[in-house]
Amino acid sequence: MKRRDVLKLSAASLFAAVGPGCASTSKIPPLLANAQKTQAWNTVLTASPGDFDHQVHKSAIDGVIPMALRNKRYLLNGPGRVAYNRYVAHPFDGHGYLRDFSFDDDGGVSLRARFVRTPSFVVEEKHQQVVVPGLGTLPEPGAPEVNVQVRNVANTTVVPYAGKWLAGWEGGLPYALDPATMRTTGAERFGDVLPGEGATLAHMRIDPVSGRLVTLSPTLGMKTGLVFNEFNADGQVVSTTTTEYDGMAFIHDFVVTPSHYILSKNPMTADLVAFAKAQMGVDVLLKALAADREQPGGLVVVPRSGQKGAPLTVVNFDVPAYVVHFGNAFEVGQGDGRHDLVVDMCAMPDVVFGNEFGYRGPRAELDPGLPDERQPQQVLRVSIPVDGARVATSASPKRIATHAMDFPRVALDQEGQNAPFLIAATSADTRRSDPFDSVAYVDLQDLERDETVWTPGQHRFVGEPVLFPADDAKSKGFVVAMVYDGLKASSTLVVLDAGAIDKGPIASATFPLLPYGFHGWPVV
Repeated sequence: MKRRDVLKLSAASLFAAVGPGCASTSKIPPLLANAQKTQAWNTVLTASPGDFDHQVHKSAIDGVIPMALRNKRYLLNGPGRVAYNRYVAHPFDGHGYLRDFSFDDDGGVSLRARFVRTPSFVVEEKHQQVVVPGLGTLPEPGAPEVNVQVRNVANTTVVPYAGKWLAGWEGGLPYALDPATMRTTGAERFGDVLPGEGATLAHMRIDPVSGRLVTLSPTLGMKTGLVFNEFNADGQVVSTTTTEYDGMAFIHDFVVTPSHYILSKNPMTADLVAFAKAQMGVDVLLKALAADREQPGGLVVVPRSGQKGAPLTVVNFDVPAYVVHFGNAFEVGQGDGRHDLVVDMCAMPDVVFGNEFGYRGPRAELDPGLPDERQPQQVLRVSIPVDGARVATSASPKRIATHAMDFPRVALDQEGQNAPFLIAATSADTRRSDPFDSVAYVDLQDLERDETVWTPGQHRFVGEPVLFPADDAKSKGFVVAMVYDGLKASSTLVVLDAGAIDKGPIASATFPLLPYGFHGWPVV
């Protein structure tokens, strides 16, 4: 099915259409050579090379590193240890492992890799066991009791700001590292601004116009509380917006426009018995949470006002949609105080917590076929009319790509603006979702155009791509991504021409096998 045909689908049939590139309610046939794929996936997810330094000399680079990348850095965070003694933690609970790739002036690539030394990492390295309960993992039976109560693994994102590298996590504070030494300096509260208890989202945004870092600290319960903080280049808070709305929500990401904060509605329910078991340490928290299938999907729009108790608008969709990651959002003026909020996002019609990355428990292999049990992520675009302070309360998202995708990114300097294109991780087989094996380019100015895709080969996995700007006005910039080969025990950093990713890498540097990364950041 071509994208121009997909765009003609009604919103009600968005996730129900059958055909290549469309979600189907039927189970997809098993993958060929599934045993090899499973072996490769488990090797990548459980890889743990530890702290180390490695350089790929210019002579070992396949191709040539573009001059626009030289003296730049690519930072990547993700779980660097998920297993002790073959007892496998949920990847969400794997210890943060920060990778600093430096594009050297002479055309080589250097790597520094260090664990984020949170209290849970330190105590588990000491005991060489899973001893701290996590979101999806219980301590290994017989593990000693320890003083660390919160398994903050700082493994999800990395954002350079105010002279620090901030390693983010979903359920607590970010941890700061010194860029010069990569030494972990401790939990970061920006003075006493971020809450010491509770969560600050791993995802943070930097407004390219003001240069401010924007964080979101939610509180979950019968009401969902939101605290948005904006920090200047010195790390001083300059704006705080607070608000709340009824119901419990799953919040992982958000986007910022000049006038608004936008996050996913993602309604959830909690099983009180399962929650009590998690509190008692006899079961995991992820089992206590479930999608609220009685409510429609949607977004929450908050004015970027710096107010306490700011008004907000819940925008309901006419389809189920659980949004994990946003690509971008921007405003289109319509005159007379009116504008449209245009939001690009990756969404699924349903979520099941606990089996992410194919996790099946601490004594079982990770199963890369588990994502095929659900309908895959789709790239959606929605336009929300805004008239003064009034935001429309309903909207119809439209699918804008045939492939299943996630980890969507636009150039950092184009966030909050009408970006020309989006890149994302995807699968070559349009019927399938993660683990991703390809990189995609989506033209946001010509939504009739099919996306462009590059695939490195069978049983290789692709992480989140990031964009580096070009030094030539004729170029669209460069895409940098990691390719993981569990069968050959290697990881390759690839550089693609953003305007021609289907032609393959213009440069690549191969490293020893590194564990799968979650989110990265281009330092320019």
